[in-house]
Amino acid sequence: RVSSAEATLMRGDIIMHDGAASPEACRKALKDSYLRVALMYNDTPCIAQRCKAMRKCAEAFEKLGDAEKAQRMRADAAKLAN
Repeated sequence: RVSSAEATLMRGDIIMHDGAASPEACRKALKDSYLRVALMYNDTPCIAQRCKAMRKCAEAFEKLGDAEKAQRMRADAAKLAN
């Protein structure tokens, strides 16, 4: 399960890289990768991957101009890490 989460995160990174972090790439990476890991991989072995996904969500939301969602993701990642 951890390997699957890592692979899904890498997919989002590739989407962001190939799309030069355009708004379309940000939305696609969020939908197809980062949010999927943040919301669906909620078992204990995947905590580190969820935190990483939430931080990547925050970066994507910032690039989309949604500072409120970015801050919420960062706060959720910080709570989960502790």
